[in-house]
Amino acid sequence: MVGSGMSSAAGILTGWQVVLDLVNRVARAQDVDLEAVGLMPDAWWTQTYGEPPAYGSVLKELAPTPAARQALLRPYFEPSGPGGEGRVPTAGHEALAQLAAAGGVRVILTTNFDRLIERALDGAGVSAAVVSATSGIPGMTPLQHSPVTVIKLHGDYTEIGMRNTPDELGQYPRQLRQLLRRVLDEYGLIVVGWSADWDSALARELVASPTRRYPTYWAVHNGYVSEAGRRVIAGRQAAEIPITNADEFLSDLVTRVDRLRISARRHTSPRRDRHYVMPPASNAPPSGWKILPLLQIRTTAILGHVDADDLQLIRPDDRRRIVSALDEAGISGLLWGFAAWADAADAATGNAVGKKVDVRGPWTPVMDNYSQSTDRALYRFGEDASDGISALCNVQLPGSSRMGSSPTVTLDVAFSLTTSLPSNVLANVIREGLLMVTTTVPDALGELLPPESQPERVEVHLMASNALGAANFRANNAVEDRIDFTQFGLASRSVGELMSFGYRVSGPLTSVQAAEVTAGGLEYALLANGYLDTTSGVAGLRRNLGLPVDVTQRP
Repeated sequence: MVGSGMSSAAGILTGWQVVLDLVNRVARAQDVDLEAVGLMPDAWWTQTYGEPPAYGSVLKELAPTPAARQALLRPYFEPSGPGGEGRVPTAGHEALAQLAAAGGVRVILTTNFDRLIERALDGAGVSAAVVSATSGIPGMTPLQHSPVTVIKLHGDYTEIGMRNTPDELGQYPRQLRQLLRRVLDEYGLIVVGWSADWDSALARELVASPTRRYPTYWAVHNGYVSEAGRRVIAGRQAAEIPITNADEFLSDLVTRVDRLRISARRHTSPRRDRHYVMPPASNAPPSGWKILPLLQIRTTAILGHVDADDLQLIRPDDRRRIVSALDEAGISGLLWGFAAWADAADAATGNAVGKKVDVRGPWTPVMDNYSQSTDRALYRFGEDASDGISALCNVQLPGSSRMGSSPTVTLDVAFSLTTSLPSNVLANVIREGLLMVTTTVPDALGELLPPESQPERVEVHLMASNALGAANFRANNAVEDRIDFTQFGLASRSVGELMSFGYRVSGPLTSVQAAEVTAGGLEYALLANGYLDTTSGVAGLRRNLGLPVDVTQRP
């Protein structure tokens, strides 16, 4: 909630300063020169009228009607210069707008008549809903659907109907009371620049609000709080925050919130991990393939530790859900698309076999020994990797898993082609593979896994093995022979048969996160394997993945 103290730094008078200026006007209207008689404005008013000056009573003396009061007060809030300069949003207003732009502030209650908050929000690119009159409440955008809602409790200086007098400030209309009560019930509250001295209806609503779902914080300027403010603080059980001024306080709050956001992002965003536990075997094909392909791309998700006794068995309904999810996965459509342009090569010799790749669905169960059980489900897309393209998806629950008590989902894709795989195509395969193993298949396993068993590690391995299988070998084979890395410049050495990267994650990956892991992981793997300057190539890779090229932080 924002009071008049926020706008004073912009050259707009506080309520008390307006009172003193208005008293001077009343005195001049009665031909009294306060300086000549040696009286301060408030002392003269008390001596003349028998009570201390109050904002409403002084204003009423000068302007008895709402229209007259609006005309009288307007100059206090209009820009002071001939070109509209002079009264501009302060650092505090701009900080408040930054908090709103970041989603940290959703509702702003203000007793101010000026438009500095709205101007600051406009400057920050925030489209705010503004409610400045009771008549606007029925048609307002619901709070939960508006990025930011500004509620001007006492009106706007450009409109007739501002609340100024004791009667107007002592009782709000029913619709405004209902809206205010909802805000106080559903949102936390930070009070900045408000004294509570004049606004008896607002003070009463703050104290009377029956719920305390979220905390209230009161910014205390230089240690001073009025008696009215003390009553509200006690009634709201508010925490006091000592501040020097609103600008400094809100600017510091922006900095602190940004630090928290960065810290949270570091804990939830994927983090690179150089420890690998699921690389493919380089001397034997996995179950479902007869031979190791010229290029094998493995993407694995390791799910959180669970007790095997807490897991359900893999049943026929679970298998149907897995197959349905695999058939609809993005990786299936991507692999199907290779049939239009890729020429198949014999996995044993690398020679062309005289046909396009034959990648046909649906995903079907692998019927080798031990490929299917109550804790394992293995499915294949395409043929047996003797040539062209094939894929395997292996779901392994604790029991016979290499990871012990961690469920794993692994996608292996075989490429035996007459040409090297373009790096942009490789990136798309990895991204879609990451989405499949962290999101698509785990979602299909929802009935089997407890909620805490979420993806916590991913690994990607690119292998070009010299082996066909046990004791059988092919001519020299290397990763750089099977993937076109020319866009990444020169390498200082041969990559060899294996290139890997891994990340720690905190749940299923979004499409953007999967793309970031792909781009960041390939950049790391290339640099780690002797590529000297990947800048241009990585920029092209990021563009292909739909990511911004110029970034300051990457996973």
